[in-house]
Amino acid sequence: MSERTGLPGFEVELLRAINRATHGSGTVLTSELLAAVERDGVVGPRAAQVMLVDLLAPWRRHLTLVRGVGNWGSQHGDPPADPEYTEVGLTPYGQLALAAEDGLASGRRPGRDGPRLGAVDPVT
Repeated sequence: MSERTGLPGFEVELLRAINRATHGSGTVLTSELLAAVERDGVVGPRAAQVMLVDLLAPWRRHLTLVRGVGNWGSQHGDPPADPEYTEVGLTPYGQLALAAEDGLASGRRPGRDGPRLGAVDPVT
């Protein structure tokens, strides 16, 4: 479990794989992503597809980390389409999770943006 995001390590690695495959924006065919994930030894393709559904289904996550294009199933038990007919990409929340993992989510660059400002008292 990540200290920065609370995500399990394999989910973080899956988000990183999506980011690499999409070059930071857009979508990639799910079949291409699953082949890359298997080649990199992150997780097997069947397990990765189940994780993708968990990361993109709004009925499973309050804030979805992955954007799915195509038929990804339903909360009523309909299965997702085969990987060659679907695409995935990162949502802004997924991009933020990766930025947090890399220590960049604060918007500050450590050691480059100067000292932090103190807290502001709204009463004064």
